[in-house]
Amino acid sequence: MCRPDHYGIYYSINPWMKKILRNEGNQKIRREALGQWHNLKSVYEEEGFAVQPISQVSGCPDMVFVANAGLVCGNIFVSSNFRYAERQPEESHFRKCFQGQGFQVKTVEGKFEGHGDALFHKGTLVCMIGFRSSDRGVRQAAEHVGKTPVVLKLVDERFYHGDTCFCPLDPILFYPRAFDRPSRRKIERLGEAEALGEKDALAFVGNGTPLYRGTRQIYVGPMPSKNLRKKLENRGISIREVSLPAFKKSGGGARCLTLFL
Repeated sequence: MCRPDHYGIYYSINPWMKKILRNEGNQKIRREALGQWHNLKSVYEEEGFAVQPISQVSGCPDMVFVANAGLVCGNIFVSSNFRYAERQPEESHFRKCFQGQGFQVKTVEGKFEGHGDALFHKGTLVCMIGFRSSDRGVRQAAEHVGKTPVVLKLVDERFYHGDTCFCPLDPILFYPRAFDRPSRRKIERLGEAEALGEKDALAFVGNGTPLYRGTRQIYVGPMPSKNLRKKLENRGISIREVSLPAFKKSGGGARCLTLFL
């Protein structure tokens, strides 16, 4: 996780972002973000996970969304190749961090935004294209880690990364309207899936973090709607609610703030 010491909204690269021109506006957002980030970190630690922090670099406000840093598989780190110039300065910092930890660092020529668009579900690498990552980029990344990807296409710009609308719990939580029809059929073939309604999707339930402790499943993120919450609880899935409104202003949530090693 990356502590949001320099977080703020200084540009607009997705529909959730709104430019804040006055510095005091970002100061307020940053204060709120720090508290919310620590709450999320505490939940992970309470569930028995070790959290390794990475320092945020000034001038890289979206570096807090560390899931976009790259793809991690074993001791291989495939560095992201960001589409927007605003995020490209993050790339060298993340590569240096992972090199320092002994990872084999790989790069791709196509556009690729890490675990924002590449998620593992029961050993299958599910990749998303359409807004940030390209087909070439995700396939190059998958080749680096020896995987044949299932490639899905996003069609709703509010869900610009796959991890905003696809949560690899068992069952998978996904927002159907975020994907084209062929992709919806692919999701159904991946295994049991639960379609999110628009209310849950816009609350970023699809960006919740799935945790596994033995046979126990834990969902960390915004509280799902009553009907969905009941379905998850009936399956024995524990729900840990974490509110992250300061990060949602940039179009991110719990999963965006988390990178599994």
